[in-house]
Amino acid sequence: MAVRHSRSGLTCGPGGIERAGSTKCITIAGMMKETVIALRNYDWMVRNKGLEDIELAWDSGMLVDRDGGYDIAMLCEPGFTPATAQDE
Repeated sequence: MAVRHSRSGLTCGPGGIERAGSTKCITIAGMMKETVIALRNYDWMVRNKGLEDIELAWDSGMLVDRDGGYDIAMLCEPGFTPATAQDE
């Protein structure tokens, strides 16, 4: 089990990070489901396609890779990548 230690000495459990200016930890359990799904989908794409081949084009609202472009909102959809197929 990994424990994350912050600069202030606060010890946050697995998946936890220190909230800026606070003595509390933020955990994945505190995130909206869509946020967790989007992060898992993006993580899968970067790990499997390569960071150099994935781009978030914020100005156009697109996720771009060698296969084309996707509406950035698709990252929030369960099943967009194998990483979230079980969430469908």
